[in-house]
Amino acid sequence: MAVTAEPNAVLQMDDNLTQPSEPSERSQDLGNIVHLEHLNLEVPDRALADTFYADALGLASDPAMHGHPRVTWYNIGRQQFHIAKGNKAQRTPLPVTLVLPDHSSLLKRFQDAAIKFKGTQFAYDQKDSHQITVTDPWGQLFIVVAPSDKSVLDCGIKDIPLPCAPGTAAAIGAFYEQVYKARVVYKSQDGAEHASILSGPGTTLTFIESSKYRDAAAAIGAFEGWHIAFYLADFSSVFNAVNRAGLNLLQHKYSDKAPTLQEALKCSQFRMSGVIALTESPSGGPAQFKTGETLYSFGHELRSMYHPRYLHSLMP
Repeated sequence: MAVTAEPNAVLQMDDNLTQPSEPSERSQDLGNIVHLEHLNLEVPDRALADTFYADALGLASDPAMHGHPRVTWYNIGRQQFHIAKGNKAQRTPLPVTLVLPDHSSLLKRFQDAAIKFKGTQFAYDQKDSHQITVTDPWGQLFIVVAPSDKSVLDCGIKDIPLPCAPGTAAAIGAFYEQVYKARVVYKSQDGAEHASILSGPGTTLTFIESSKYRDAAAAIGAFEGWHIAFYLADFSSVFNAVNRAGLNLLQHKYSDKAPTLQEALKCSQFRMSGVIALTESPSGGPAQFKTGETLYSFGHELRSMYHPRYLHSLMP
């Protein structure tokens, strides 16, 4: 069963991006985002999702959420997928790259599980001995690569690529640099500008300019409601910067609403969604935007390193 992915840079992920082989002054610097903890997706059928994440991908469910009526947490290395019950399936716009060992066993599980996915969008294809593409029953695409000696990540979420409007990647990267105090790596590849947000050793969140979107509003319109959780070393400064910018997200369905720093400290987390321009766009560039204009939007769950789940032991 073959899957055709939209051509994009994630298919050619550079293992040296987050761990350069040639020593440099910043080769082992992370910035303020120390860990990407989970990707949360909603699906209409949790039993079918369990067949995919547990039986096919081979991920163990976290006992902390056993018996929960709405969500299951699946462990992948030191990271997780949070798969929740929803009316409509949520998907990221580009394939998420995972690192999983033992691809021969993985392919055997896909073959065994295929009959259970009849009539869905499930599909898989082995590109080579180091890479397999797989689509979940609702169209979420993953690229599974084998562990590499060049990367510290032997199992986990390697990259979440997000397409953005032409002329906005650098401004989005600047937001994460200045508001989150994150380390950002910029590069041009295949004619597109990239801004990779280092999100823990071996993990990146990569914004890739795409001609598919005529402007930032079109890219924002592709968002389907999923969110990502990050851990921050300097938690209070990010909260204060987000709050001053009017980006603190309080209208959501979760219990961790934090209108003040004290409330955020009590929860050890807060949320935001909009990524804004901190300066006006360069004149004559492919995109025109003003200071404060929203350039991208998705759910950010921002946690302190004192959160009770940080460094929590996970089942393999």
